[in-house]
Parts: sequence; C-alpha cells; structure tokens
Amino acid sequence: MNLVTPSDPEGLHHYTRFMDSVVIFEIYEQWSESEGDSITAEGVRIFKYSILDLTNMRAQDYITFSDTATPVTNYQLKNSESISFGFHLDKHPYGKYIDSLVPMPDSMINGKQYKRLYFDLSGSGWHQRLVYYFEHQESRNIFHMMKPFDSCYPGYKITRVQYIDMLTGHSSFSYLELVSNTLNVVEHNVFEAWQKNLSTSTLPITSKIEAQSSFARLNQKK
Repeated sequence: MNLVTPSDPEGLHHYTRFMDSVVIFEIYEQWSESEGDSITAEGVRIFKYSILDLTNMRAQDYITFSDTATPVTNYQLKNSESISFGFHLDKHPYGKYIDSLVPMPDSMINGKQYKRLYFDLSGSGWHQRLVYYFEHQESRNIFHMMKPFDSCYPGYKITRVQYIDMLTGHSSFSYLELVSNTLNVVEHNVFEAWQKNLSTSTLPITSKIEAQSSFARLNQKK
C-alpha cells in the first residue's frame, strides 16, 4: 500500500506492507551533509522498519528488512497511538466535523467513480476546503484515510482527499494506492519471522515513547 501526499507526490516514502491484521511500515528520515555553512548533500532515506499487530497493538522496530534480523525495540501502543499515518484509528481530530459534511456531485478519476463530501476550515487570513472522495470497495482492506467518515457511505471508503485553498485556488491531493494484492517470497518470509518475534522476543515491553528514545540512542551510535 502506498500513501501519496502533497509532500511526497511520487509516493516514494510511505510504502507499507500488510498481511491480515499485521502491518510493516517503512519509516523515513531526512538527512543532510554540510561543509562549513553550506549543505553539500541532502535527501530522504529509510532509517527503520516497524511491525504492528493490530489485534493487540504490539510493535517492534528493525534496522534491516530481513527474516534473520532481530528487533531492537519491543513496545505496546495505546489504542489512540499509531506508528506512521493513523489508518486504523477510530477517532480523528476532524471527526467532529462529520455532521458538517456537504455532498458534492460524483466525480470520475481514471475511470473510477467517486462520491464526494466536503467541509471548510477557516481562520484569520486563510480558508481551506477538504474534499473526501469515497470509492466503492468490493473487498475492503485494513487501510483508511479517514475512518470516522467512512460510515457516511456503506460499502465505500475514502481513498482520496483534496485540499483546496479557497483564497488562491491552489489544490493538492493525498491518496491511498494499492500497489499489489500479494507479497513476494522475501516479504512473506519476513512477515512470518517478525510475527514470531512479536510473541517470543525477550526484550522488555515498553511504551511507544520509550521505544522511540531507545531507537534514537541506538541510531546515534551508528
């Protein structure tokens, strides 16, 4: 599964694998090299992989994507916490606007028909419209862009969000893209090994915050 966003228009940095209720995230970081006051190189790179079992909210972090790799953290997420984007969360700060959603005419994109709802946010000197695109789902997967709103159209799910600056007219999109319905052999072996590690690891179980601090210290030693 890929999440394409305005800050990542090619969808290169939100690649996520899943099998049943278990998810493996690629977690990226920005990096740069400098000489004196000048930046000589910069970019984005993977700095860890995180596995999450949604049935019990247990998670672990890894340095490499391999079935022989061992976890470097072992932690328990709260129901309100997520690792990457909150695709599984039942609550969202914008959930309070569900009664303010306004219907729009259906839209066709790449041969797919979408139902649409929107609401506006505004303040001093700004006005933004968020348009939610609902796609009919013959087989529903575990990913949601805005789970609290999906109930508006049974059998449909939000797979695309449009952000419109109502003052300038500028528009951008985020959307979920299913890259493949299957895992390759390497990915399948990693899932099997890492799922086993979730239940057999002797690492102490910590909170998400403690795991992040532990990984940061480990990363500094590299």
